[in-house]
Amino acid sequence: MEDASIQPWSELLPEIIGAVVTRLPTAADCARLRAVCRSWLMAMRHHGSPVRHPPPWVALPSGRFLTSFQGRSARSRRLASFPKGATCFGSTGSWLLLDGIDAEDNTHRCLLHDPFTGTTVPRPELDNVIGNVVNSCYARRVLMRGGPDDLVALRTTDSWDYPFVLARSGIGASVPKVPMATLRIIDIAFLEGKLYGITKAEDLYLLDIGFGDDGVPIVTSAQFVIEHPASDIDEASDEGDEEVDTDDENNEVFQGINDFDSEEEDNESDEDEDSEFFDDDEDSEFFNDCEELIFEGTDYTDDGDFDHKNKFRIFIIRHLLESRGKLFMVKQHLQCRLGRYKDNFTRKVKVFEADISAGVWMPMVSGLGGQALFIGTSLIKFVPACGEIEEDAVYFMDTCDVFSIRSQTNKAIWWDSDYWDLMRSALYENQWIFPPDLVV
Repeated sequence: MEDASIQPWSELLPEIIGAVVTRLPTAADCARLRAVCRSWLMAMRHHGSPVRHPPPWVALPSGRFLTSFQGRSARSRRLASFPKGATCFGSTGSWLLLDGIDAEDNTHRCLLHDPFTGTTVPRPELDNVIGNVVNSCYARRVLMRGGPDDLVALRTTDSWDYPFVLARSGIGASVPKVPMATLRIIDIAFLEGKLYGITKAEDLYLLDIGFGDDGVPIVTSAQFVIEHPASDIDEASDEGDEEVDTDDENNEVFQGINDFDSEEEDNESDEDEDSEFFDDDEDSEFFNDCEELIFEGTDYTDDGDFDHKNKFRIFIIRHLLESRGKLFMVKQHLQCRLGRYKDNFTRKVKVFEADISAGVWMPMVSGLGGQALFIGTSLIKFVPACGEIEEDAVYFMDTCDVFSIRSQTNKAIWWDSDYWDLMRSALYENQWIFPPDLVV
């Protein structure tokens, strides 16, 4: 005999069903809940259809896509809308920056393409830029102030000829080396239509954009917003860090890591140490490749000494991004091992929020506020944690690992051999790309 005190599932309070709906990880789960009974369907309608944030895809240079960013399947596919003969050069949101080759005259054509809608927007003012840099460097940041027809800011690894490019649709493009080169801006971001940049010293500048007589966008001046404080905060937070024993098999991050807390050194002292570190030309060539492919045009520095036995060095890379009307700086400590790209991994991550009114960087010590952070070759983006996207985690394209802000530990996300082969074929050219949100 059934217990009369047990209420049928169909009589669950709508408030409880609403709370369940907000925690369902996938659109398929929401569909299953709607199909249970009429009362659950009406409860879902009452609370509104939840917005789902699909996980990102990986766009390969060839125009093929990996639709499972966790690498559960190594199969890639090419969408019919993708322009023939084009290759991916960068990404921003759901848009890809493409280098298309004109079959008739073999000239380069710059395109912005949204593979989810099939929309392609030519940006002819960038044709010459793409043609000159696509074979020699990479896009470190691709930004659109508004839509694909608005102002585009491009940061490349060609720090000499094309460190930054500003392009206005239908008008033209410029390479504002001054004041950009003078200030040594290493990354840029738009906030409320204004362009900001950070330096190796972690200064934050507001970069005023004007237009020349021909209408081409230029940087007219730079204003201090934050001056130098993040390093002081960073050093203070490191004072209590304990040294990691490389012989400890229970190393919290990865086995075989030395915890270097030395001061950053200038380039001259780096060169002296390099000569001691490199055993032969092959070693030197490897780290020169690292500089050209990953770090040149961004910022990198040694976080202490060299590990002569294991042949690795540690780089600090700084990223700037906008999210929800605020600016953030991310500091990635990247460990590179000689000749073994698969052994490279993220050793430490710190995130700072820019308090523009106070002129200071504020460390985010309690996580990312329920979000996750994706850092790719040319895109960096906060997304709500949901389903397979972990809360307070940072996903890195270059190392194929995910780093937990709360526990300060990391783990590999791509160790499937077939998937790794696909990623490794163009490790520093692959792009994150984000499908549009779904209402289910």
